[in-house]
Parts: sequence; structure tokens; C-alpha cells
Amino acid sequence: MAIEEKRKRKEALLTGKVQVLEMIARGAPFHQVLETLCRCIEQNLDQGLCSILLLDPAGRHLRQGAAPSLPEAYSRAIDGIAIGPKVGSCGTAAFHGKRVIAGDIATDPRWAGFRALALEHGMRACWSAPIFSSQDEVLGTFAIYHRIPYRPETEELELIDTAAQLAGIAIERKRMAERLLFYRQIFHHAHDGIATTDLAGYYREQNPVHRALIGYSDEALAGQTPAIHLGEETFARIFQALESEDVFRGEIRSRTRADDWVDIELTAFVVRDEDGTPLGTAGIKRDIRARKRAESRLKQLAERDYLTGIYNRSMFHRLLEAELARIGRHRRPLSLILFDVDHFKQINDRHGHLVGDRVLMQLAEIVRENIRKADVFARYGGEEFVLLLPDTPPEKAGRLAEKLCLKCRKYCFERVGKVTCSFGVAGFRQVESAEDFIGRADEALYQAKDAGRNQVHTRVDR
Repeated sequence: MAIEEKRKRKEALLTGKVQVLEMIARGAPFHQVLETLCRCIEQNLDQGLCSILLLDPAGRHLRQGAAPSLPEAYSRAIDGIAIGPKVGSCGTAAFHGKRVIAGDIATDPRWAGFRALALEHGMRACWSAPIFSSQDEVLGTFAIYHRIPYRPETEELELIDTAAQLAGIAIERKRMAERLLFYRQIFHHAHDGIATTDLAGYYREQNPVHRALIGYSDEALAGQTPAIHLGEETFARIFQALESEDVFRGEIRSRTRADDWVDIELTAFVVRDEDGTPLGTAGIKRDIRARKRAESRLKQLAERDYLTGIYNRSMFHRLLEAELARIGRHRRPLSLILFDVDHFKQINDRHGHLVGDRVLMQLAEIVRENIRKADVFARYGGEEFVLLLPDTPPEKAGRLAEKLCLKCRKYCFERVGKVTCSFGVAGFRQVESAEDFIGRADEALYQAKDAGRNQVHTRVDR
């Protein structure tokens, strides 16, 4: 595969990953997320067909998750298959919790029981990777089929592992949503913290879950209002809502008796008798710390590059558009630095992708240490990076690029030694689009490469 084609595929994969993560973060329908993931991976394959199977709650059978390109008859036929040591690629991968590669279904012994079915529908090769949860529980499998006998290369193995990781995030998010729905349906069974107060707001009783949640015994709450752990301001806000609307729903923070803070989802309401006379209030409290952590992690995955921790391409474009809108009002200078690692493919070929990844991580850290907080630093794709410099004319940006070029040149990268980078710099012209702005920086970068690499080229168009 040509270098340019690999670069385009890497960029397409990065864009697809961000799209899938954004869908997960905003709660898109589960089947849409899985189908989008399959199509994203298929775009990065030569004639590959993707399938996601989900392990049932009993952990014994695989059910259809998504297979947008497989024959429907074949998908129906394998829906519900039991996992086992010789159940094709997917059943075997789920059973052992290991990746299974069947380069030729016609001769692979693990396909003995399903060979006729697969060949009937034109399937000749199948690679399958188990999908794991964050607790290393098998959730299902991600498979790639081919219509010719074919064994994967290293990049394709990395691709299927990446797909399995993304599928794991989606499945876990779905399970989290299902658990939350389940808890709402069983409030009356006291699986959440429940407490009641009189009309003056003094505690009457609490259930064991509530007691464990806030850390106060029944005796300690006697004669106390929720202000003891919510604070006077939050308590007053809740009771004001109850007086005007009879119900309060929202997220609050509660202090435990051990002086820890707990994020809580609270539903409080006025309890009335048959005549509508108020009897008191009830509050249902749910600990949402795990959900907050999960949402924070998903948000970071949607905005950040998984390898370097800096912004990803999608987030960079959103920040660029926001900055262009800002300078359109204030007419402030703005510059862009686009740079990449010289001969990065040789690093990967000679030392392996893990070492190449380490180079990118170290490079990102070098740049982070030499830019301002206001600067936007992102991984643009593969070994290419971009810097957006607010309130910075191109001449000043060029000096920063020269500094970074020198820093990279002098740094001794782990297991690689000396590495150089080429830089393209452009200043924003008020009449151009974001695409033109990036395009001129990209042209400058290629001019730097054409001039021998390991240097900076600045566009100073007026």
C-alpha cells in the first residue's frame, strides 16, 4: 500500500473513531453505533466485511449485534450460536478470550461444523477478536470476513483490536444505561437511598442504602434536616422547589460523615394523602460517581488523541472555527503551524509501531513544554501535528517553529536516537476559509520537505 494511501486510511480511521466515540458520548442508539463502527472499519480494509456478535447474559451464546455488509441469511443462521473451542472464529474467540485467525475457512478445523454454511455464502476467511469490558469480561466478538483466503498483516490486526476496544466502550455504555433504567424501575424496592422528612424538613427515617450513602446512623440524623450533609443553601433550594412545584429533580453534591463528597442524583417530592393534604417529603438518592467518571472518560476520548493525550483532529477543527469567529470580531492575528516527523515510516519499519508510538508521545511532550496555555495543540493524523496560535503573527510563529525544530533535532528519542521534523507556518488572512488556512500551512510544510526536511518554511501572504 502506498504511503499516501496509508496516511489517508489512518486519517479516515481517526475520524471514524472520533465519530463513534461522539455517538457513544451523546447516547446515540446502540445499533447505530455498532453499524457505524463496522462501516468505519470496512472503509479501512480491502474488501473486508465486519460483524459484531454480543455474548448473552448467561455467557453461552452469541447474538447478532451488527453486520451491515454480511449476507442477511448468513447472519440469521449464526445468530444464537453457542460458544466453544471449535465453533468457527467467533465462537472460539469468545470461548477462549483470544483472537482467532482463520485464513482459509475451507481447511481450518475450527470451522468444521460451519464450513458449508460459510462457503455457501462466499465466506473464505474470518478473523475474530474478543470484545472485553474494562473488567476483562468477554462481551462479544468483532470479526472481519473476506471472500478470498487471506491472513491479516500487522496493521490489520491492530485495526481489529482497535475495533474491539471501541465496541467494548459502546457495549459498556449501553449496559450502564440499562442499569440506570433498571434502577429507576425498582425504586420502590429500595435499591436506592430513600429518606423521608416531616413537613418542616426534619428526618423521619432512612433505608440502609441511604444510611451507607451519607454515613449517618439513624440516631445521628434524629432532629436533623438534610442540610447536615447537603449544606443550607442546597437544602433551601430543594425545599423552595418542593413548595412551588411539589417535586425536585437534579444532581447535587452531598458530604458524608467522613467528610467525603458524593455526587448524587436526587428525586425529591411532596407526599400527599388522598385529599391532597401534604404529609411530608421523600427523597430518592442515587450515587452517580461512577457515571460521572465514565462520562468524563468518554468526553476525553471524544476530544483527545488516545496516544498522546493532546486534542484530536475533530476537536481541533471545532476550536479553529471558534477562534476564527473570535478574530473575525476583533481582528487579531492568528497563525498555524503544521508539522510532522521526517521519515516516520522508517522508524516504524525498523523499530516497530510501539517504538514509533513512543516517539510521537515524546514529541508531543516536547511541544507541550514550549507553548502557551492559550495555544491549541492537536494530533492531525498519523505522525502529523498542528498548532493554532492565537494573537500571534506568522513571523512570531515562525520563530516558535524554528525553536521546536531545534528542540526535536537535539532530543535523543528512546531506542531511536535523533529524529527530525519539518514545519509549515501560515498566518491567517481575514478573507479565507479554515480549509484554505490549513491548506496554506500544508503547502508550506511540503515546501519544507521538498527543500530537504528538518526545517521550517513560513508563508507570509498578505
